[in-house]
Amino acid sequence: HVAGDPIGKVPLADLSPEDLQAWLLRLADKPGRGGGTLSQQTLLHVYRYLGAALNAAVVRGLLDANPLRLVDAPKVKGDPSKIRAWTADEARRFMAHLAASAAPNARMWRAVFGLVLATGVRRGEIAGLMWRDINLVARTLTVARTRLAGQSDTSPTKTTGSSRTLHLCHEATKYVAELETIRDTNRERLGPAWADTGFLVVLPDGNPPEPDTITQRMRRDSATAGVPDIGLHGLRHTFATLALSGGVSPHLVTAALGHHDVGFTLRTYAHLLPG
Repeated sequence: HVAGDPIGKVPLADLSPEDLQAWLLRLADKPGRGGGTLSQQTLLHVYRYLGAALNAAVVRGLLDANPLRLVDAPKVKGDPSKIRAWTADEARRFMAHLAASAAPNARMWRAVFGLVLATGVRRGEIAGLMWRDINLVARTLTVARTRLAGQSDTSPTKTTGSSRTLHLCHEATKYVAELETIRDTNRERLGPAWADTGFLVVLPDGNPPEPDTITQRMRRDSATAGVPDIGLHGLRHTFATLALSGGVSPHLVTAALGHHDVGFTLRTYAHLLPG
C-alpha cells in the first residue's frame, strides 16, 4: 500500500501533504479482501505505518517535519452492534458437529477451534503459536507472536499488551493435548517426510496452514453445522461474551483478550450481555 503506490517513488524531500492526501484517496478506492473497498481500520493501520516511517526520517535528519501530520487520519467508528458471537448452544452444536464429522482433519480442526473458543486468542495468534509457547505441566499458553496472511514467518503481536500468558482451563488443556497426539501420530506415520516446523497448528505433513485457510475451514464447518457464520474472530467474541455472562471477572477477561483496559472490554461486549 506504500511502496506499490506512486507515492513510493516520491523523494522524501519532495513529499507534500497534497501527495499524502491523494495517496489516502487512492487507498480508499482499493478493493478489500472481504469484498468492497479497504476498511477504515486498514486505512488507519497504513496511515500509522507510513507516519512511523516519516517520524524516523525526521529523527535521522532526512526531513525537517513529518508532512503526514498535516493530513487527517482516517476515522474509525467502533460499532459494537456489528460484533457477532454464538450462544452457548450454538457453540456446543458446532463442536458436536465436528466431533461427528468425517471430513478430512476434522479432529484436528475441532481442537483448533475449541482452543480459540476456550482462550479467546486472535486468528494471527493461533496461527503463530509454537509448541515452545505451551507448558502443559503449568497449564499455560504464552502469546508471543502472530502470523499474518501471506507470511511464512511470524511477526510481533498486535500491541505490547497483546503479548500475554494465559492459564489453560481444563477444556483448553484437552484441546492442546489432542493437537499433541495428532502431531505425534502424523510424525510417526510420515517419518522423514514430516516437517518439524514447531508450530502448534499444523496440517498432517507438519506445515502450518495459511491463516486464510483456517478462516475458510471454519466457514465451511459453520455452514455444515447449521450455525451462523461469525468468522474466526467471532470465536474470540464468543469466548468473551460467554465468560462475562457466566460471571467471570471483567478484569480476567480483559487480561485474557489482551485488551488495554477493562472499560474497552465492557464497552465492546455490554450490548451482548443479559440486562
